[in-house]
Amino acid sequence: MRMPKLTPATLLLAAVAGGLAVTLVTVAQAQRGGPMTKEVRAKRDSTEAELEEIAIIDRKVMVPMSDGKRMATDIYRPKDASKKYPVIFVRTPYNFNFWDVRNGVWGDMASELAAVKRGYAYVEMNERGHFFSEGLYDILGAPLSDGSDAMTWLAKQPWSSGKVGTIGCSSTAEWQLGVAAQGNPAFAAMIPQGFGAGVGRVGPYYEQGNWYRGGAFQMLFAAWIYGEQNQVRPMFPPNTTQADLIKASKLFDLAPQMPPVDWSEALAHLPVADIIKAVDGFHRRRHDQAHAQRSGLVSRRSVAR
Repeated sequence: MRMPKLTPATLLLAAVAGGLAVTLVTVAQAQRGGPMTKEVRAKRDSTEAELEEIAIIDRKVMVPMSDGKRMATDIYRPKDASKKYPVIFVRTPYNFNFWDVRNGVWGDMASELAAVKRGYAYVEMNERGHFFSEGLYDILGAPLSDGSDAMTWLAKQPWSSGKVGTIGCSSTAEWQLGVAAQGNPAFAAMIPQGFGAGVGRVGPYYEQGNWYRGGAFQMLFAAWIYGEQNQVRPMFPPNTTQADLIKASKLFDLAPQMPPVDWSEALAHLPVADIIKAVDGFHRRRHDQAHAQRSGLVSRRSVAR
């Protein structure tokens, strides 16, 4: 596996990005809604206002992949256009919508603000098949090529220094390992956190670390994939303008509200391969054509098949 070369500059990127980790891993929680105090609401408003003062903000940019599918991306970078900036790249299947639709307030922009203050461009992208991104989701399949495609695109932007560092936890981290092995010259540093499910291959099977142990499927992933691998979902027409996508983001964030499941009972269902079907969840139907042969074999033997 070829790892990115670490120079003093990329080590600095890693150190700064590491300082953002605490706020980064709570982004999904921040967007779930729920009770919100006046103090939290005021903090969200002030953070967004400060970000707007110092950053060029470009939301709902649809970044093309090699097969033509486009991934929804938010970009924040310092306003000084005379300089080029290294990129902190967060690529995730989770919700990072800039507007908290359930509370009617800005999302938590603390990580974005911290990055821009330190002289970085901060870029968030939803994985294929999630939220405003196009295509069909398949865990650890398309992320290999999509991740590299995204880095190549970022490195070519006129405001970019050509160096990209990644950070994230869990599913926002696991893809980083496979992409590092692709040897993309723009990939300068990575901080994968809690990435165990993205590691490992045993014989012909992509075990993905925690998915299988001793040949037994780990039940916690049934509950996870129930909410993540939904290939039947609302999508916008390809010709929807960026301005309309931004407006739509304040109306709905396309986050699925899954019916509750008693997993203590559901996980006792046999055969294991039919658990998702038994709780009336969507099963994986197909791949995007260009990625059909690149997916981890876990999709052929897991509860999602």
